[in-house]
Amino acid sequence: MTQVGSSLGVACESRGPGGWRLEAQFQVAAAPVLRRELERLGWWGRGRPADLSTLLDAHLLFGDDLVSHETALSVAELGELAAALALSRRHDDLCAQLLAWHALARSLEASGRPARLAVWWSG
Repeated sequence: MTQVGSSLGVACESRGPGGWRLEAQFQVAAAPVLRRELERLGWWGRGRPADLSTLLDAHLLFGDDLVSHETALSVAELGELAAALALSRRHDDLCAQLLAWHALARSLEASGRPARLAVWWSG
């Protein structure tokens, strides 16, 4: 059961010479749908990466809400997730968001900066 005030957080990070860097934080069009898909794929709550960017790590550690179910998604996994939702043809807004996030992550990788998405539950 979802608590009132709970939310899904999503951020994109890229890695450069100094380590991981927060590139963007996103609002989620259909957080319950995204959470269900991550659970279905077995990717929900795999744990917080030990090497999060300093800014994102501080946000998660010192934010107002309790954070749980952290996970990181590779660019390939993000593409798989977008493709799975596109096939279902039921969640167009979320699918469009995933495709945009995937394009951002791919563009970072094309510029020589490995990328990933961090996802977490707060509240």
